[in-house]
This record gives sequence, structure tokens and C-alpha cells, in this order.
Amino acid sequence: YIFGGYDASKFKGSLTTIPVDNSNGWYGVTIRGASIGRSRVAGSFDAILDTGTSLLVLPNDVARSVASAYGARDNYDGTFSISCDTSRFQPLVFTIGSSTFEVPADSLVYEQDGYSCIAGFGYGDYDFAIFGDVFLKNNYVVF
Repeated sequence: YIFGGYDASKFKGSLTTIPVDNSNGWYGVTIRGASIGRSRVAGSFDAILDTGTSLLVLPNDVARSVASAYGARDNYDGTFSISCDTSRFQPLVFTIGSSTFEVPADSLVYEQDGYSCIAGFGYGDYDFAIFGDVFLKNNYVVF
């Protein structure tokens, strides 16, 4: 982590500024949409950026749409079982402001026990998303 600055050698191009609402005490952003390949899997929803959360916790309908696109199965506990083979998976792409932010497919799968995998996304019965480490480790984020 870098406090009070950023390391330009860690990313290509320029940084993008996005609107942030911290009126509730969190870094809140509006997600304008989500897609996997050419398929749009979600419209607009709100999200918070949280370094204390491991997964992408999505609104229930968004999580189910993403799970369907990846062929994941609901475990009915907020998580999904997913294929461990990501070779045919395309990245999950979020539009925030006028920019897109990508989560590569290999970041969406966690090996559970040597032969089965759990998805890096889930749901939590919230009307907003929590973008945790799965999102943050794949994007250069400056607070």
C-alpha cells in the first residue's frame, strides 16, 4: 500500500477519476453496468469499495445473472460452486463512470478442496454490491 500518492509504474495509461459518494461513511460508486464478453449481465447498481471484504458481494439478481453466465451453481449460502477450469471464461467487466474495470476470470475462481472450486463472487441480500479484494487486486485504486 502507498499512503498519500501512487506508483505510476504499476499501471498503464492514466488514472481515471470516478464520482464517489462517501455520505454513508464508505467509498460508494455507481456501477453503470456489467458484462461478460458481449453479454450484458447487469444494469445499474450501487457499490462500495471495501478492502476488508474478500469477494465481490453482488446484489442477488446480479449475482445470479453472473453465475448463470459462468455456469455456476448456487450453494444457497451466499456462495456459488464454479468450474475450476477458467480457460473458456471471459473477464467480468464493470462500467463505472465512463470507464471500464476488469476482473480476469482466474480471479473469479478459488480452489476449495483440491477438486472443486468456489466463485470469487457471491450475494448477501443487499441492494448494493461490496467490491472487495477480487475487484481491488485487479485494478489500481487510489483513495
